[in-house]
Amino acid sequence: GEQGGGPREGLFDEKVIEGETAKSFSGKLEGRRIVAAKRKGKQLWLVLDSGAGLLVHNGMTGALLVRGEAAPAYKNAKF
Repeated sequence: GEQGGGPREGLFDEKVIEGETAKSFSGKLEGRRIVAAKRKGKQLWLVLDSGAGLLVHNGMTGALLVRGEAAPAYKNAKF
């Protein structure tokens, strides 16, 4: 599996999800709905309608992309 920075290019990262295959992990997510989302820094905790949770770390870019959807255009915000 991959490790370290850089794009994952859609590859399953076995270092992050031990004991799961891509197929078994996908099967637990397909058809599920996100009912709550919480964030702390670059960590995103997604609560699914099944009661399961999914912790996502957005890495250096902070980007979270959905397969089959176009990447959003970045906007510059000044505070």
